[in-house]
Amino acid sequence: MDNIRLTIHQMYDDSFSLSQRMDTLLQPLKEKAQVNFTNTISDSIPITIKYDILTICKELTTNFMKHSNGTQLQLFLLEQKQPTPLIIKTMVTVQLTLPQVWD
Repeated sequence: MDNIRLTIHQMYDDSFSLSQRMDTLLQPLKEKAQVNFTNTISDSIPITIKYDILTICKELTTNFMKHSNGTQLQLFLLEQKQPTPLIIKTMVTVQLTLPQVWD
């Protein structure tokens, strides 16, 4: 039974495409802003890292949609021999309404 479970998990791991998930995630943003997305991360990275990257990007896109009136978003996922950086550049103005607590 454990062998079957392991085989199924490996099949799912192999079929999880970070690029496809990111394209799906970024699609709604394209209605609001110009999106430039670059991904050089191979699909051979561990699935846990793929999920981590996807979760960070989901938070980014949610915040951009809810709190930004920006018109451009640049997202670079670059695989390197050192730790992989996640680079996010936005051209945004964030509108916040703060209570006036000063004179």
